[in-house]
Amino acid sequence: PADSVIGRKLAQTIRADQAGRVLTEDSLFGQVALPVLDDVDDAAIGDELESLARRSAASWEGPAAAPIRLLPLSLSLGELPDALDEPDRIPFALRQDTMEPEYLQLLDRDQHLLVFGDGGSGKTTALRSIVAGLLDRFSPDELVLAAMDLRGEIAAQIPDDYLGGHASSAQDARALATAIATELDKRTGAGRGDGPRIVVVVDDFDILSSGGTEPLRPLLAHLPSARDLRLHVLLSRPVAGASRAM
Repeated sequence: PADSVIGRKLAQTIRADQAGRVLTEDSLFGQVALPVLDDVDDAAIGDELESLARRSAASWEGPAAAPIRLLPLSLSLGELPDALDEPDRIPFALRQDTMEPEYLQLLDRDQHLLVFGDGGSGKTTALRSIVAGLLDRFSPDELVLAAMDLRGEIAAQIPDDYLGGHASSAQDARALATAIATELDKRTGAGRGDGPRIVVVVDDFDILSSGGTEPLRPLLAHLPSARDLRLHVLLSRPVAGASRAM
């Protein structure tokens, strides 16, 4: 009772053998009921719980909790806004809290993107969806894509007139990053805002960076000025080991 945030004296009136008795924020007593389904076979427990939930919901006359909305099992890009509806923002997912599209806003809010996920969770799919959105919204004169992916899935969907380079190994990735850094060096000074937007797409960064090759180190010095240099990095890696790798 001494720890009650509602009322010590009221809490003292609740006996220890009164299971489920509570105090509400309005200083009223409440009773939590536990449904007993001991006479139901294990195979039927799910149906019985669902029936109990329906009966409980039908008998409740107070304010109801917001329904839990579930994301669809699959989502195609065709179900998201297209380039005509969203010329600047790139839709690539649905948010579970609002069921509205989630956007990547490279021209405004989001300079870079890190994608974390376990194996098979859709990291590569997320990057491929964003690449598709970029191709729909920018011309080859406005955009250059540099793909660093071992499996080549991302590079395969990029037309040649957009593809600035493809690295399928750690050594190739380091060389590609060095070439990009050389281009960025030319953009310093008066010509900083000139040239196409450069988007570096890195899939499975944990594999590319294994062995201490540090494939993206040549770009490190340019990241603080990335917005002015029109540089973006989209990178995926597993959740495991992320804290240590950051």
